[in-house]
Amino acid sequence: MALSTRKRNLIIADAKAGRFENISGLCKYHKISRKTYYQLEKKHGFKFGENADIVEAAAALSKHIEVTKSKQEKQAIERAVKEKLSVAEMNEKLIRNNRAVALKIQSVLAKKAKNNELYEAKDVKSATSALLDIERIANPKPEILVNNENKQEIKTVEVKFV
Repeated sequence: MALSTRKRNLIIADAKAGRFENISGLCKYHKISRKTYYQLEKKHGFKFGENADIVEAAAALSKHIEVTKSKQEKQAIERAVKEKLSVAEMNEKLIRNNRAVALKIQSVLAKKAKNNELYEAKDVKSATSALLDIERIANPKPEILVNNENKQEIKTVEVKFV
């Protein structure tokens, strides 16, 4: 059966999320045969219900918030989650941009080396700085704390941009 890209992606997303009790329910809803489903599963390398634990956790969290928190607390939680996701997205963009800068500088340096030209100190410094920024953002240094029982706990330091 020929499937559009959109329909194929919907089927795969529903299957991974475990939206239906079983594969038969999924196939009936999307009007495909089980054979088509198994071909999709084999071709795209996913398993039925592989994200079901995430769905269960999200549902439980949502229910907990709905039952135990006031309207103001719910809104504050939503804002805090959005802010955290925004910071994470900004970090990813910074990493991508710095990688692009580092690769560009690296290609310029490679061309200069190929033409037997001398490197300028600022080029090397820029490349090094970009790479160090990537490392700092991608892998923040752990902070080691000592608790009351003299056991070490490792806590990741939150990276904040001002």
